Amino acid sequence: MEKPSFRKTLSMEVKKNMNNESRVGFPAILGIHQPIEVKKDLEERMGVQVFEIPILPPSIPGMRIFNRFKAWLIQRGATFLLGHSVSKTILKGKYCKGIEVLHAPVVNSYSADRYILATGRFIGGGLKADQEKISEPLLAFQYFNLPPGRDGLEKTFFSDQPHPIHHAGALIDPSFRPVDEKGELLLENLWVAGTMLAHHHCTDEKIQRRN
Repeated sequence: MEKPSFRKTLSMEVKKNMNNESRVGFPAILGIHQPIEVKKDLEERMGVQVFEIPILPPSIPGMRIFNRFKAWLIQRGATFLLGHSVSKTILKGKYCKGIEVLHAPVVNSYSADRYILATGRFIGGGLKADQEKISEPLLAFQYFNLPPGRDGLEKTFFSDQPHPIHHAGALIDPSFRPVDEKGELLLENLWVAGTMLAHHHCTDEKIQRRN
């Protein structure tokens, strides 16, 4: 879509099938780097307003957001490591002093004043579960308990009630720092974000927000 020759051919074919429409929708594929320019060019060629129709991830709009966020971080001096896993955290008292990143066979160490834990729940590998407990593999905190007196799963997979296991996550203080079940602060320089937060069902919330 970012090639003018392709847009010219496409717009001609679409225009042949138009019948006084004022707007034309395309799947969300109007380019990764210059989508606004692509949209304007198509509008000029066809004489109608053009809009994108959302598609399932992985998607071009998601790649646009990712690229912009990556560029924003790098411009501000961040080191961006894609695909490298954090293999170990270095803790001292209530402080995270550093992390180790495994890029086999090399292990690199990094240190910072502050850290954000946003590793996702089970799909992202941020939480692991067995028949006895739910745990967080990097920090080894045992504070991801299910609601008392309830099993982790409903009796039927497609229950109209959320599975309790999806409420598992990190307990936090008002500043989003991790605490234990008594409310005691676990790490002073680490914050938790995303689906790692306890007591919410991210899938249900996304569906409700969409509706």
